[in-house]
Amino acid sequence: MQKIFILFQILLWVVFLKAFLAFYSTNIFAEIQKVRLEKELKAWIERPPTNNTKMFEDILSKHSVIDIITSLEAVVPEDTFGSLADSFGPFLQTHSHTINTIGLFYERYSHGGTERVMSLHIQLYLEMGYSVVLFTEVITPETEYQLDERVRRVLLPSQYSRGRAAVIANTVREEGIDIFIHHSHLSHNLLFDLVLLKSLNVFTIVYRHMVIFESLFIDDPRILTFHKIFRIADITIVISRTEEAYLQAMGVLTKYIPNPVQFANISHNYKNNEGIILWVGRLMDADKHFSAALRIMNLVVKQRPDAQMVMLGESYKPEHKQFLLSYVKKHRLSNNIHYYGHVDNISLWYEKARIHLLTSHSECFPMVVLESKAYGIPLVTFSLPYVELLKDKRGYIEVPQYEYQMAADAIVRLLSDDDLCHRLSEEAKLSLAPFKAYDQTRAWKELFTKLETKETLPKSDQVSAREVQILLETIFKQYKAYRENR
Repeated sequence: MQKIFILFQILLWVVFLKAFLAFYSTNIFAEIQKVRLEKELKAWIERPPTNNTKMFEDILSKHSVIDIITSLEAVVPEDTFGSLADSFGPFLQTHSHTINTIGLFYERYSHGGTERVMSLHIQLYLEMGYSVVLFTEVITPETEYQLDERVRRVLLPSQYSRGRAAVIANTVREEGIDIFIHHSHLSHNLLFDLVLLKSLNVFTIVYRHMVIFESLFIDDPRILTFHKIFRIADITIVISRTEEAYLQAMGVLTKYIPNPVQFANISHNYKNNEGIILWVGRLMDADKHFSAALRIMNLVVKQRPDAQMVMLGESYKPEHKQFLLSYVKKHRLSNNIHYYGHVDNISLWYEKARIHLLTSHSECFPMVVLESKAYGIPLVTFSLPYVELLKDKRGYIEVPQYEYQMAADAIVRLLSDDDLCHRLSEEAKLSLAPFKAYDQTRAWKELFTKLETKETLPKSDQVSAREVQILLETIFKQYKAYRENR
């Protein structure tokens, strides 16, 4: 009996050792492969793009695309993304196929301008008969836009080292994703996402929610590499003709499609309402410049002590909200400035507002302007000459960037002049006509059809000289003002 027990123990140890050795030998082999792959990739990157095609073909023959992309993200410095994008060109040809399922990505689906546009597009794609898969890096149901139950939701790791590539590849295969619309044009992962998706024969679209000089205000070192990354995509969608002119000049296949118009059928009758000055946006200074609204309101109150401003929008950083509260307390504006954060029914505030104040350093196609115009609310804004919604100069008073006193004077004037308010209100509503008339369904269907058939996508015969002029003038003027006032 004792011998049987000893033999049983020996057998258990043998089984354990075999499993142990199998596990560690597999992991050791995987680690050796990883180190070897990273070494090969570094050597490939160091070669000029014209001389490295054969080397990369050799790497592709020995390693999976997922491993290659994951290792590349780990070893490539971000300041070399532009040259890396150029190197990928010969390997990223997408074959024609029918589009039935659309994938969309943005880091979050919580309340914000990009997310609002996505929510409208999702509904549009569903109505057009497509299936939709939404990728985000966080899921926060309590702060998100309503999502149709037909949409498949995927939680995507934010880093390639945490399995991002595998989640994308597996979902593409399981859901049969035919086209992927990437809304995070500033993402560190954009280059690698595009390369991975193209290797899976998925059409790719970059949806650009900003104009190039916004990168100046956030000191983004990638300002001269964005266009190289965008070239990898099948097409880049922009919401400003000025941005379209710039990217076309930089060799990016680009198409202008304005954001869809929400509140298109509003029949609100503007009657100067309750005298409220409305500010809407993320509580950030890098782009929305919310602190300017506080300074402007402080100047308004000196002339109109009864003036009331309501500020709506999430504060992603606690220090921004704290700055607002401290400023209000310091300048004794608690009876004049009211911050409510995110609200579910913003329509109620548009109905009450007499004036809309926009203080952004830069915008592209601000949904808040589109919405306030739909309600016929006169706008006071810093100069944003490249914004499509403002190019007709109707429905608003424009002041130069950082001219707080001029903005305050414009608000005081509107608070006192009913006739001017009514004229600007009518202009605001009329100025939306071309955007309401734009056929979103037709634009997207034509684009998808051209991709399906590999038909050559249209390019402008020439870059608009007027748009380039607007771009350059804005860069020089606003960057100068930004440097003087930062």
